[in-house]
Amino acid sequence: GKNFGAIGMNSEKFREQMWATREGAAALGQNLEDAVPVMTTLTEGFGFSRNEAAELAVSIMDTSMAIGLSNDEGAKLFGTLTKVAGLSADTAQDFMKQTALLAEASGAAPTAVMKDIARSSETIAKFTAKSPEHLMKAAIQANRLGMTLDDVGRTAEGLLNFQDSLNAEVEASAS
Repeated sequence: GKNFGAIGMNSEKFREQMWATREGAAALGQNLEDAVPVMTTLTEGFGFSRNEAAELAVSIMDTSMAIGLSNDEGAKLFGTLTKVAGLSADTAQDFMKQTALLAEASGAAPTAVMKDIARSSETIAKFTAKSPEHLMKAAIQANRLGMTLDDVGRTAEGLLNFQDSLNAEVEASAS
């Protein structure tokens, strides 16, 4: 009730989902208080419904543990992949695991790559054109270069501004 209001707790479906979330969190060695911030990140940050967030919380917590992220980082990554990159919930979970494995195989730091993707939703929206494969490769290469996706995005924007400046200069001299 403290986090979802008294009205929310009147929903039988939501109460049942919260019990299931509590049990799932306990199986991971966590508790309902660990799941609530995941749900809050999904509802407030990415527009998931309260029930959707409750259904997804335990699997996000599990994947986060598997790839070395905090629950909050995992929720942000999941939200970014589903709402910004357009992946389904199952595909986002698989993508998270595959990216961590590919980062490891590529000599990049998997946890750093995953944290970078989680905090770079604006850059992802600008430059990935909803292509998860490109996002995966860009995040890994950025890490191997000691950069982040946001660093790469700022560089790309700088190059685009330089090109615009050159185009304007050519147009001005042609006039």
